[in-house]
Amino acid sequence: MIFKEKLKNKSKIFLDGGNGSEIAKLGGDMSPAFAALATITSPDIVVKVHENFINVGCDIITANTFATSRHVLDSLNRKNETEKFLIKSVELARKAITNTNKTEKVAIAGSLSNFFALKENEFVPNPKFIPSYKQEERNYIEAANILKDSGVDLLILEMLLDINHSEILLNAALQTGLPVWVGLGYFVNMDKDFIGRDALINKDKRTCLFGITCKSAIPSAKSKIKYNGIDIGYITAGVPSPTLQQGIGYVRFYNPGDWKDKEVEILLPDKSSHKGIIVDLPFYDKEKKIVKGIDRSIPSKPDNISFDAK
Repeated sequence: MIFKEKLKNKSKIFLDGGNGSEIAKLGGDMSPAFAALATITSPDIVVKVHENFINVGCDIITANTFATSRHVLDSLNRKNETEKFLIKSVELARKAITNTNKTEKVAIAGSLSNFFALKENEFVPNPKFIPSYKQEERNYIEAANILKDSGVDLLILEMLLDINHSEILLNAALQTGLPVWVGLGYFVNMDKDFIGRDALINKDKRTCLFGITCKSAIPSAKSKIKYNGIDIGYITAGVPSPTLQQGIGYVRFYNPGDWKDKEVEILLPDKSSHKGIIVDLPFYDKEKKIVKGIDRSIPSKPDNISFDAK
């Protein structure tokens, strides 16, 4: 296995990108369990995504198991098919390797995450499907062992939520005896002298990513954001929010600033103009009590979206 040789020699190893976003781009089925359903209903698309990553030179492809823990599949009423989803996902990754004649050259990673099932049509965890810590631990151990028995070469931990949930997931992965990769942000040792150190120290460290709300339209990707007639940023993604009764989106500013609570102009791709308000993230559950299992109340879902959004 070339991957193992590269790991031993400390050579560069190229990992694939996000399966879920690529599956969505190709028309695969998405659900409150993110892209998990595509393994069963859109297997050809899942294989195609893997093949695309292999063809651009990836040494490792990740099975579509990011959102296949038992408590996540429960949102689809398919928790009893957990083993089926996991095994099938690995089989599809292996099929892509065979199709591209890369057997023994490309490794398969099993993905494990702290992802929780989403509310319908919103990127917000559904409290109904957040398990207790004990059940979460059992579900992670189950998934990790099934992935090991399916023949993955390593386990990758993605979307780690916080110390408590991450520790449960890490321990479940380590008990398999497989190599475990953990996704962490990079750190810079500022005590050392290096080119660009002064620039980093003096850089404005305020965030450039905020949320935006709009009562008259759904902010869409590539929409321009203007303030006092000046182009200051753009929308990266947007959706309607039945809970907040308005359109919401992510806005990235070109420069840091005191943007919170500012009223801005959203210029959609169709050239229509709408008023938006800049807000801190997340949009809902600011203290993240739902994902931490502290708040298990389920917000009532309105029958209809009452705001006048296009």
